[in-house]
Amino acid sequence: MFKKFVVALGSTFHAYIHTDGCALDSPHRGQNQSPNQNQKTSKQSQLQTNATQHIKNVTVPTIQLYPNPNTGQFTFVTQSNLAVNQHTLTIYSLAGQMVYTQQITQTRTNLNLSLKKGVYLVVYNNGTTQQQLKMSIQ
Repeated sequence: MFKKFVVALGSTFHAYIHTDGCALDSPHRGQNQSPNQNQKTSKQSQLQTNATQHIKNVTVPTIQLYPNPNTGQFTFVTQSNLAVNQHTLTIYSLAGQMVYTQQITQTRTNLNLSLKKGVYLVVYNNGTTQQQLKMSIQ
């Protein structure tokens, strides 16, 4: 099962698969190993080889929200290609209640919302990836 992970906005990340006891990491590669150990090592090596053949660099589009903190009046900016897929901006309270949602059709969106003071989770979905920011209303 995969765990959720977060990447800094605008960054590029590399994914690597690490399997403990892999033959590539073992100082005793193939020496004095039982048939089961050799078979396990072979499967781990194959898994590592197959997995690394399909890993690519992934660039996450940058999103910005400013000013933060704010009074409910703020600007949301994305560098996503808005011509592809449907883009949505959704704001949730920390209790998980959706307090606002809007389709994004421009790279710069000015908002003026009446929200109670507190911290909110701003979720941007561009159809292929979802990004989150915390926003503080004062």
